[in-house]
Amino acid sequence: MFQAMYEIFGLNPFYSANMAQLLSGWADICNEEFRSMQLYTFFGIIMLASTAFVYVLQYHIIDRARFSGPAWWWLFGGLAFVFNYVFALLYMLNLFKYGELRFDCDVEFFKVIYTTDFILFPLDNALWSLIFFALISCPPLFRKLSRNCFNTTAFTH
Repeated sequence: MFQAMYEIFGLNPFYSANMAQLLSGWADICNEEFRSMQLYTFFGIIMLASTAFVYVLQYHIIDRARFSGPAWWWLFGGLAFVFNYVFALLYMLNLFKYGELRFDCDVEFFKVIYTTDFILFPLDNALWSLIFFALISCPPLFRKLSRNCFNTTAFTH
């Protein structure tokens, strides 16, 4: 599910097929499975949980009239966006810096992942975070439970 979601923005235009292969846990050049759980699934779960937390923080924990309005929606949506971008970026950089390489061909596999992939996959992750934040906060279904922020969406107050 998450693999299809992350690849909607375009696998090759957004990040390389080699990065997608790593994220999906496919076999590397040595024909060894890289991970037991897809990184797509890992990042998807973290993205959904952190974005849901930001939604709950704005609409149910803080829930003050002072923090309602489109500017605050964009601030909290931006908070989810930045967190998910930085988390994915740092995780991927850490994986490539300290990742366990079992064979020489693992090193060769890591060499075919481009530097721009480290910018563009986290951007993809952050964009999905903002989209998910809009999906749960713009329709009135979940906002109705808020005492003060029930009218707060991206463009209306």
